Amino acid sequence: MVSREDHYKTEIDKFIYHAAHELRGPLATIKGLINLVKIRKSNDELERLVQLMESHANKLDDRLFQLTYMAQPSGVEVLPTKKVCYHDMETRLRKIIEKNSFVDFLDFHFIAPEEAPAGIDENLLSALLDNILLHILLLPACKTQGQISFKLEVVDSTLKVIVGSMGFCADEQMRVAYSIPEFGYTDLVRYPQMINFYSAQKLSQQLHSKIILKLVTSSIHRIAMEIPLSQ
Repeated sequence: MVSREDHYKTEIDKFIYHAAHELRGPLATIKGLINLVKIRKSNDELERLVQLMESHANKLDDRLFQLTYMAQPSGVEVLPTKKVCYHDMETRLRKIIEKNSFVDFLDFHFIAPEEAPAGIDENLLSALLDNILLHILLLPACKTQGQISFKLEVVDSTLKVIVGSMGFCADEQMRVAYSIPEFGYTDLVRYPQMINFYSAQKLSQQLHSKIILKLVTSSIHRIAMEIPLSQ
């Protein structure tokens, strides 16, 4: 029987192997481009070579960010808990959309009660909603006009969160990734586009909840959670 320590060591070894493999490609390309710059006979192609180096450097930086994010034990920095402010959450989500999407081609709706509940970690909840939104925005768009809605309501001692999206497609590879019961580091190396969804899962667990995903169609998705308020 494999001990927990041996299992973790195996997972870490796999992670290091895949991480090295993921980083080696863009790094080798950058080094090759540097050599081309050194041996060039004229400056005619210098601008193009610099553009290629910048592109692959950005790719390397993106993969480093993903690997660093995956290695973190939790999705957010631990900060003092305070009462939830729905207005601040909506403003924050809209800013994320402005930075990551074409606002004119996206309908966004945020529905929440006027009075925010007590007994919930606002920092974890905000980070959870942020990661869900980022995951949706980074999916391939399959319609000109997309729609995303967040609905929060308090029922008894539970905060119910329902996130709906339309116009963002999950291809067959994404469906396979969604079917993984619990993501590990090696899974994220294979499916780097799941980084925000994985982070949302971790945050949901910290809030004593679970993400329930339903793919109504390839372009219509529904995410639901029930978060207990007495934490």
